[in-house]
Amino acid sequence: KSDFLETLCLYEGALDDQRMSSLFRGLTMSDSIQRISLCSNGLSDSGLGRMVPFLQNSSSLNFLNLSHNNITSGGLSSLLSALRDSPIKELYGRIQYAVSGIA
Repeated sequence: KSDFLETLCLYEGALDDQRMSSLFRGLTMSDSIQRISLCSNGLSDSGLGRMVPFLQNSSSLNFLNLSHNNITSGGLSSLLSALRDSPIKELYGRIQYAVSGIA
């Protein structure tokens, strides 16, 4: 286990849905990560789902920023369920809404 990583920031396309599995599989070995910011990576609900096991087992994460990604209200609902017993105090994100039928 690693007790050294406290903050992880990956911005502007540094991460995609496919890389999320590897990243969060590795992060499960960290007992110390407190802050994660994954802004502007184009992450979707699928990528978000790959971090759920980590989120459910993290005891030190208190800040999560997922703003400017492609997360829908369904993805947010899954995320909130995963965070039910989480120590997270700050959660940031922007929900993408599909609008149809507008001429």
